[in-house]
Amino acid sequence: MISARRPLHDLPPKDGTVERAILDLLEDAGETGVPFAELPFALGISPAMLESAIRNLQTGMYVSEFDEELDFDA
Repeated sequence: MISARRPLHDLPPKDGTVERAILDLLEDAGETGVPFAELPFALGISPAMLESAIRNLQTGMYVSEFDEELDFDA
């Protein structure tokens, strides 16, 4: 079990990860967005890697900027 000292939505993916690149790209795109089919090409990754990274974002299973602040409890 993981206990966070900050709300989970305040735990952004670590800079340099695919998950962070996805969020940065979408944020930069603004309201116009980026078509899903273009994401692998825009990020230089395979469609399978994109699918895995999106799953990680949906479930919160990614390396965070603030991982050192998380307490692990067995």
